[in-house]
Amino acid sequence: MQAAGHLGGAPQGFWHLVPEMRLQMSADNWAACPNCLNIRKAAVKAAQAELDASYGSISLREYKAKEAAVAAARRELDEWEYRPTFREDWEIYGAETGTVSVDYSGSCSTCGYGTHFTYEHPIPDPGKNGGAEDDAER
Repeated sequence: MQAAGHLGGAPQGFWHLVPEMRLQMSADNWAACPNCLNIRKAAVKAAQAELDASYGSISLREYKAKEAAVAAARRELDEWEYRPTFREDWEIYGAETGTVSVDYSGSCSTCGYGTHFTYEHPIPDPGKNGGAEDDAER
């Protein structure tokens, strides 16, 4: 496991965005949630489409308000690109059994999106080619 302070490339000083994470147990990694990002990208796209469709048919005051809504949606998207709400945990084991297993799970503390899978890969027979089988030949 990585140190509790490692957060997969998130910029320094992001803790002000999610202070409650300081109190949670460490994970193997924290990342931006792909579902949360997609939700916010869709919000920007919808706000921009509404702005574009309203051009010339609403007052300047209403148009400026819609422009502000687009800008706010873009700022929120920018912030969420570095908001680590997706907890990733993994485990790799199995050399003693002859099959390496990778068990992965990830879940978002904000939107609830998550995934889990296990992948297994047999370890080549050590007697064949001195155990140096090339996976690229598979």
